[in-house]
Amino acid sequence: MKIFSHDGFKRYASNTVWLLIEKAIRLFFGLFVSVWLARYLGPEDFGTLNYAMSFVFLFKAFSTLGLDEVIVKEIVKRTTSLGEVLGTSLLLKSLGSVFIYYPLLILSCYLFNIEANSFEIILVFSTTVVFQILYIFDLYFQSQVKSKVSVFIFLISLIISKLLIAFFIYLNLSTIYFAYAMALEFLLGAGGLSIYYFFIHRNNYHTPFRFSKATAKELLKASWPLMLSGLLISLYMKIDQVMLGQMIDKKSVGEYAAALKFTEIWYSIPMILTASLFPAIINAKKDKGQEVYGIRVQRLMDALVFSSLAFAIFMSLSANFVIGLLYGEQYNEATSILKIHIWNGVFVSMGLVSGKWLVTEGLTTLTLRRSIIGCISNIILNYYLIPIYGGAGAAISTLISSSFSSLFADLTNHRTKEMFIIKLRSIFAYSLWNYHKKR
Repeated sequence: MKIFSHDGFKRYASNTVWLLIEKAIRLFFGLFVSVWLARYLGPEDFGTLNYAMSFVFLFKAFSTLGLDEVIVKEIVKRTTSLGEVLGTSLLLKSLGSVFIYYPLLILSCYLFNIEANSFEIILVFSTTVVFQILYIFDLYFQSQVKSKVSVFIFLISLIISKLLIAFFIYLNLSTIYFAYAMALEFLLGAGGLSIYYFFIHRNNYHTPFRFSKATAKELLKASWPLMLSGLLISLYMKIDQVMLGQMIDKKSVGEYAAALKFTEIWYSIPMILTASLFPAIINAKKDKGQEVYGIRVQRLMDALVFSSLAFAIFMSLSANFVIGLLYGEQYNEATSILKIHIWNGVFVSMGLVSGKWLVTEGLTTLTLRRSIIGCISNIILNYYLIPIYGGAGAAISTLISSSFSSLFADLTNHRTKEMFIIKLRSIFAYSLWNYHKKR
């Protein structure tokens, strides 16, 4: 087929392959070390570690200000003012972290009456927010379809961090040391990206960073719905672990986190594909017309939904064996959680593709409505189901709320009914069947 010999396709395919290689290595190291760490710490301490990570993640959207997706779009569009886009975005992210994120984090720790050991771990993990400001250079490489650079840097950071965790297990150290080892990965990643951009990549590029008030207004105008949406997404993706820790105990959080390792691993696959192919979708709308653009969106949705369904079926059937083999009897409660939560991958895939579609269509304000629906429904369901079913109740709450926000919310606005049809076609393999019939 001509499309496979096209230079643009080859670039995007190569970019996707590099991202998948990085993710495959990350999955191997991440799962192996995470299982080892979970068995070493036990559900209680493993739960404390994951409770702290979830707490830090709740307000992360205020550090990014929802700019990440907008930055990629602006770099693709404004190639002549790259320094202005990057410089303005860097300053905005820094201000968001210092003046919004950290005050909210400290205030929340006080209001939730966080105990001393959890608070110390939370402070360590909060440094990752500062480091990730410099991940703006990864967004630049994404926009240029040059993720090979980021992959190399992230893999080195990952390997060093995981080896350090393994060494700390060997030394029989306490929980706080593993928090430092995890935070180190983000420090190394931020440092590596910065060094490459300023001292290697920029040898051939002489675009100085500068702040532009007009660009700042333009970026914030486009990103504020995404920031609020990101905050709400963070809440309904992580509030379950925080509520479990508050309403039950840290042991329940540890069991829940053990099950989530498998679903979070799967989430990374559609995240890679949408991040890598987003520039192609933008270019299709701009250069190739509405028909090609629509086909690309449908095919991406088909691929992600179908693969998510297949993985969910496989994990549901093998959950007992997998949990028992990897985590041991102390994590038996994680089995029922995994069987439920793994199906959330289908709705996560839908949400990722439709989220990119909304940005491309200039409908970012609608992401806020979807996130509000998901967040509120998840918190309410958690409040009633966690006391009855524990971790399994939190998994049920997440699954139902994700279906509301990622699928049925499209019915609330006439401009997104087209996306609802795209999702239904993917669920019932309509477009795949049509493609097969045409062949």
